[in-house]
Amino acid sequence: MRMFPFLLVLFLVISIPLDVVDGCESDYVRLSAVIPTSQSEGVGITNYGNGDVNLKEYRLSDGEGTITFTKSIILSGRSTIFLLKSAPEPWMMIDNYIQYGDKGVVCKGFLLRDTGDDVYLYKGEQLIDTFVYGDESNRNGWDGDAFQKIPKKCYAKRTSIIDTDTSKDWEIFTPGRSDFSMTGGYECEITPFVFPDSKGIPVKDVVYGTTSRIDISTYLLSEPGVISSLLHALSDGVIVRILLEGSPAGGIPLSERIAMSTLVYHGADVRFIISDDGYKRYNFLHSKYAVIDEDI
Repeated sequence: MRMFPFLLVLFLVISIPLDVVDGCESDYVRLSAVIPTSQSEGVGITNYGNGDVNLKEYRLSDGEGTITFTKSIILSGRSTIFLLKSAPEPWMMIDNYIQYGDKGVVCKGFLLRDTGDDVYLYKGEQLIDTFVYGDESNRNGWDGDAFQKIPKKCYAKRTSIIDTDTSKDWEIFTPGRSDFSMTGGYECEITPFVFPDSKGIPVKDVVYGTTSRIDISTYLLSEPGVISSLLHALSDGVIVRILLEGSPAGGIPLSERIAMSTLVYHGADVRFIISDDGYKRYNFLHSKYAVIDEDI
């Protein structure tokens, strides 16, 4: 007889987050991104519910400054808007944004410190979300330690729809890196071979059958048979794009420099991942794959 009340309470506790995850709430707006280390600094706001919301009812604060909305901005269900100081830099890979000063978005002293800060989202006078990072010591609406300092050309991104106002709701996100979870299984046919000991014969067979595009990502590429087959594809009008490691152990071999120069001369798009202004988004590129006619 004592089990029934306990089970009822447990059901009520877990059913609220599940409703949120399913998007059943019409008004579930939260901070979803914080970007301090950029000239285009700003925040992302996501409506995790199903219904539309008007951001005019909301405001943001960093403890000193504010972002307010003087005009109606409708944020539809399951959508995100970024509010930025200026147009996003290319590395940010952001399309849906509003700059401060546009469309009724008013910024007064809202500045995010690189070393750490606190960000608050209000609906009217009600505090509904908090994010604290770096060396910031304020903890209004936040539980536990601050989230880590956010590295250059990265930003903090919410990963949990269930809001606990703790660091576990967030992770460091590097735009351009894969952002998906692999689930399920797939049927495929596998042909093992040793490369380049096989002289690239399996690779050449696939390349020669290409009709539209070849995308290659690999650590090094200079095997003569493969280069020859890529030149043949280019002569047939096939688009060839190649991504290579820009700082391999021992440096880029002369044979690869010659091979890539030849491919570029004949129309290939060849790029190397290298550091940019002292910053390298990836430690190294060691993947080895090709997408042929949009099929991997």
